[in-house]
Amino acid sequence: MIESCGIRLTEVHVVNIKSIREAFVRLGYSNYVFGLNNAGKSNLLFAIQLALGNRRFMASDVYSSNDEPYSREKEVYVDLRFELDEGDIKIQWMRKLGNVLTADGQFCFRTELIYDEDNGTYRRNRCSITEWNGSAIKANRNIRLSEDVMRLFGCYYIEAHRDISEDVYDRGSLWNREVSKVDISEEIGQEVRETIRSINTRIVKESQLLSSISEALGKLNESGNLYVDPLPSEVSDIYRGLDIKVDEGGNIIPISSVGLGTRSIAAITTAEVLSKRSLGNGLAYMLLMVEEPEAHLHPQLQSDIGRELSGMKVQSIVTTHSPYVLAEGGIANLINCKHGVNGTEYIRSNVSNREKLKKVEERIRRYRPAALFARVVVLVEGRTEELFLPPLICSYFGKTADSLGFTVLDVGGTGYRQFIDVFDSLGIEWVIFSDGEEKPLRKLNEAVADWGGSEKLRQGDSKRIVVIPDGLSIEGHICMNMNDVVTDFLKEYDENVYRKKLRNLKNDDVVQENIDVLKTFKVEYSEPLANYICDNADVRALPAIMELMELLERRSQHGSVGGAEEDSRFDRPSCSGGSRCGLRKDDHPRTLHNETGAGS
Repeated sequence: MIESCGIRLTEVHVVNIKSIREAFVRLGYSNYVFGLNNAGKSNLLFAIQLALGNRRFMASDVYSSNDEPYSREKEVYVDLRFELDEGDIKIQWMRKLGNVLTADGQFCFRTELIYDEDNGTYRRNRCSITEWNGSAIKANRNIRLSEDVMRLFGCYYIEAHRDISEDVYDRGSLWNREVSKVDISEEIGQEVRETIRSINTRIVKESQLLSSISEALGKLNESGNLYVDPLPSEVSDIYRGLDIKVDEGGNIIPISSVGLGTRSIAAITTAEVLSKRSLGNGLAYMLLMVEEPEAHLHPQLQSDIGRELSGMKVQSIVTTHSPYVLAEGGIANLINCKHGVNGTEYIRSNVSNREKLKKVEERIRRYRPAALFARVVVLVEGRTEELFLPPLICSYFGKTADSLGFTVLDVGGTGYRQFIDVFDSLGIEWVIFSDGEEKPLRKLNEAVADWGGSEKLRQGDSKRIVVIPDGLSIEGHICMNMNDVVTDFLKEYDENVYRKKLRNLKNDDVVQENIDVLKTFKVEYSEPLANYICDNADVRALPAIMELMELLERRSQHGSVGGAEEDSRFDRPSCSGGSRCGLRKDDHPRTLHNETGAGS
């Protein structure tokens, strides 16, 4: 649970900074920013640092594109909107902030980056925002923010290449600034001084070298003895030798000697403590920003650090590529970072209904965390389709579903609506692949009726739904179109079932019996059957599958966040036409081309 300091950052408006031409970003207490490499995740943190800190800004940090080249006259600024909590603490903040509050009692300010012709650099100008109403923002350059006001606001930034051992040994780090303020009583302080002096005397006495040096130094000054002091005897100096140690079964080693994963976790854990401490020193606001907390960590530890971050007591923004971190963060806290017409866009989920989110979060966390990074999510009714479709995708495109950024997600029945709402609110492309049988089709129509109507979603540019034709299930569709292949599969894969159920049947009876067998063993047979089809048949013999593949190709061009990075993997099939692929090398009917955008 967040420990409120009485004020929190609720919205960020960025103009002409790095990959961001203009963006509005809504923030909650916990915020997880995810998206492609070079989409602009770190640029949001950079902009906030410009506003709350003293991050350096250069000409190369100004947004530019082919249509908008760099110009010194271009407006560059960051607007921050803070909301005050109710109660006594609000009165304290209002007294401190005084005339820089908006008419509705909120604290908003603009940080402009203005090019200085005299010295060829950018200087900051912070002024009050007098009105913030949606996208209508009015700033008053005549109302400057004082240093006293800005000292109340800070941010603690942990970059991807963080290392707690560097913080420990860097005298200018927040770690050393805070631990230098040793907060113990004078009584304990005096006891520590006497104990350390006694230990120092013993150390010098036991060491022939130190004893000789101390004796020589004592003869140099007539007004008082110079002596060697191995350990700092003043409590205020103890922090200079302060270190973090690791006890490996009695073998004590410094933090600098352990792996990067442990040092990374230590850095994040320490950051929360220091951020909370800064909030405890009177009226103050601190924002904790963490870049790629999963760096150097294996998947289990990524989940652990995700849970730790979700329990932070201070307001935080986390950028991540880890589905494990996102799954722990909660969908309501996610911000999708992607390329748009105004450079980088940040899309926050607007689904707040906990009942709607619960099932989606559960299935994504347990089965498909990567769905949040998908180029296109294929929503299916059950586990059968979830196992059956990926090999066919590979056969059709010549690349695995994961490498293409396609995720097949079992929604656990026909409850598509909550999944549609979540992925739609995050700007993640989705399609539905459904059985054509009466009951699931009726449930599907009910689920999408409010979204746009199921008929509309099956045609033209709005198309997002593929329904298996002729009222068939997936098993029926396979058997009706490649029954001999199914029979051969059963004969090879499960000879006992073939001998008992199929060997002595006539052709017309075999189709129905094959359907019944596949339905009986639907989950067990799904993936092996798909692989058998890819190895021994042509997936183009399945019309519904072909319709889905063509739909995936079209929807993938809508620029959604992708699991696949922006490189050449969409340019040509890498499949050689061998195992797991029913097409010859030259027969792959589709290649995908990824659209790129401005990034930094």
